[in-house]
Amino acid sequence: MSYEDVTDGWDEDIELDTSTDKPLSERIYDTVARASYPFYNHTIHQRNEFVSAVELDLIQANRSEPVEKYLSAYLGFGFIFGLVFGLVVVISQFNRYNELLLVGPFQAPNTSGEVIVATGLVAVGSILITLLILAVCTVLGGVTSTYLAANQQTTTIRKRRGEIEILLPDAVAFMYCLSTGGMNRIDIIRALAESDDSYGEVSTEFQRIVHNMDSFSEDYHNAIGDVSDTTPSPSLANFLNDMLSTITSGGQMDSFLKTQLTMFQNQVEQTQKAELDKLEMFNEVYITLSLIPVIGIIVLAFAGAMGLIDVFLLLVVVYIVIPAVQLIALGIIVTIFESSYGDGKLHPDEHDNFTFVDDSGEKILSAGLVSDYQGISPLFDRVYVNEIRSRILTFLSDPLVYVQRKPAYVFWITVPSAAMFVALAIVTGNIQFDTAYITQNAFIFTLVSIYIPTILVFAPFVYFYEVGLYRRGKITDGLTTDLNKLANVNEQGIPLRQSMLITGQDSDTLLAAEFRNMYKKQDFGIPLSKSIIETNNKYAIPRLSRLFRIIKSAQDISNNITQVLKTAASLSETQEKVIAERKSRTRQQIGVVVIIFFVFLASLVLMQGFILDGIAGGGIEESTIGPSSTADPIPAHVIGMLFYHGAVIQGTLAGFICGYIRTGEYAPGIKYSLAFLTMVMGIWYVF
Repeated sequence: MSYEDVTDGWDEDIELDTSTDKPLSERIYDTVARASYPFYNHTIHQRNEFVSAVELDLIQANRSEPVEKYLSAYLGFGFIFGLVFGLVVVISQFNRYNELLLVGPFQAPNTSGEVIVATGLVAVGSILITLLILAVCTVLGGVTSTYLAANQQTTTIRKRRGEIEILLPDAVAFMYCLSTGGMNRIDIIRALAESDDSYGEVSTEFQRIVHNMDSFSEDYHNAIGDVSDTTPSPSLANFLNDMLSTITSGGQMDSFLKTQLTMFQNQVEQTQKAELDKLEMFNEVYITLSLIPVIGIIVLAFAGAMGLIDVFLLLVVVYIVIPAVQLIALGIIVTIFESSYGDGKLHPDEHDNFTFVDDSGEKILSAGLVSDYQGISPLFDRVYVNEIRSRILTFLSDPLVYVQRKPAYVFWITVPSAAMFVALAIVTGNIQFDTAYITQNAFIFTLVSIYIPTILVFAPFVYFYEVGLYRRGKITDGLTTDLNKLANVNEQGIPLRQSMLITGQDSDTLLAAEFRNMYKKQDFGIPLSKSIIETNNKYAIPRLSRLFRIIKSAQDISNNITQVLKTAASLSETQEKVIAERKSRTRQQIGVVVIIFFVFLASLVLMQGFILDGIAGGGIEESTIGPSSTADPIPAHVIGMLFYHGAVIQGTLAGFICGYIRTGEYAPGIKYSLAFLTMVMGIWYVF
């Protein structure tokens, strides 16, 4: 294959490289790739297995770029960085060459011919060594860069594989619902390809199937086979192969998808059971890990109080070992639980005949749709400014509305307030940042500089976050029951719109109220599909959005979607069982973390109040310390401060562990951390 054959399709891109149509980084990338292709063609191109493996990685990473261009670009950048590194090495040795060539015999008045020849040979040798260094560094840079290029996509592939494995059961349920609703297999594939807002990377793989059918006029059998050979997910590959076998043999898609759905639902339950079993094993490890700093700090405190060790070891245990143990535990938990994908929002499909604008109304400084027209004319610029002004005034008139939509906005108020509080405390002399003051007034210093600012910053956020979570979560109360009612009404031949009204009138749940709103919106000419999207995006719950996606896609075909609704209700019931089991079992694991925190806290309180005060305060005579004392005894107030800070650090990080165990997210752990921190402050205040 010649250079012209491969780069023939780059001509248009290279023309754009000289303009501003592409970002500068892309233009540089294209230029380096084109310049480096001859080296690629003579060094790497013949290695067919290597090139094929990299090409497969690019496909699995969903990177639409020719492998020749990709490897050429990385080879070129490797040459450049290698050459630069070589120049740095040569320049760093320039002084030695300078001494050899300029301060040597050339400057002597009576230079003999032998010396000139010898010096010339040394100079030539130095030049050759310089060139050799540059050549070796350039080649090593190219080889290293090519190796990195071959392995760079591994993280992306692993991430895509994990997302596909998690979302595939929901995607199969979506396909099954549409199949029972009467949609043919080609339209099912297209519908799933368009539903990337709900099914993420699974939809991306089906988009490749649609692309192969539409752009390359492939038969859908071949298109499915091509994707099954290149998808990063083994589960999806097996599913596509089984589906292709069913289609080829003339089998029923409904039966096949139902079987696959049952299998995947069982797999989801088994996966969660395995996760929870691992979590129970982790608790045993966590108990052991948490005892290490407890025992360490107690032993070192005894030794320090008797003057056997320096305070440095205690500082290491409190400020390094304790947080390290908790962070390691948190990292282990993150690896145990599978991530949740999707933001819970829906978007219109290409065939929808209505306009939907996601205005991002919760953003204070966003002009929404008006931003798209900014700069076209002075009139639109004035409209843009007026929209921004209107949103700012709306926020100032009722900021709670925006804060309820996006609790993080509360930080704009709480963070400056906390900073002002600390600044006032410093200015008025209530706290000082010197070692003597901190050690002798540890409680007051921590209270004023850490606890109160932390409460000021995070307590309002926790309130609005939890309230918003509770309000949005109420939409799932009675979800299965309402879907079953809707299916039963629709089964009697009543159109879906009227069925929603009847279901909404017979129930007092939040979802029933939304059904009534959807019915009323259609009286004003708003399509049902748009109403479904608006309702879903109001709550933005991923599992709810997938059920709404099923209903939306099915109702585009027919008003009688009884079987689809029954299947959706069954899916909802299964999900509720899985969630209930997780809540039940994680509650026990959270209890273990809480108990460990109380044990940690109680141990430090006992040491502080009943044992250590006697030792460090003079309860043991100096003669009992004897000649084994190698340092001055650590004062009681210093040890007390370290105990106190150890409890604060332990409680704060343990709270995040509890939150992640409960929900798989970090934000819910803030409330646990604040509760533990308050408990530490209260106990130290009392004792």
